[in-house]
Amino acid sequence: MKAQFSIFLGYFLNSVRDLAFIAAVIAFFQQPIPNLGEILGGVLLVMLGLTFFIRGLEMGLFPLGESMAYAFARKGSVFCLLLFAFISLFERLKLSRAPVTDNGQIGGCSEPHMNDLTLNKEVSFAD
Repeated sequence: MKAQFSIFLGYFLNSVRDLAFIAAVIAFFQQPIPNLGEILGGVLLVMLGLTFFIRGLEMGLFPLGESMAYAFARKGSVFCLLLFAFISLFERLKLSRAPVTDNGQIGGCSEPHMNDLTLNKEVSFAD
């Protein structure tokens, strides 16, 4: 039990470290901070959620992806590997529509040359 708690604590501290800069920037520019208690409670929930999310990825999805990569490498099929890479990229482009609002307008973007596809490409390849 203590080993599991220490693993969880390590993941939680990594989440705190990842969010510390964002919290510092918000605290610096937002003076005074309204509803500080609610905001701190929300930040704590975000840190816990991020901790469980990352741990879940490492337990469930990462081993699956790693086994698929090893299977493709063992099989030696360049076609299967390239097909998998194309499908992964296509899904990434399709799923990266967060900046676009429900009614098709680009959220927070005032550039006239930007459309859904251009914005999706820029968001996808910015990582």
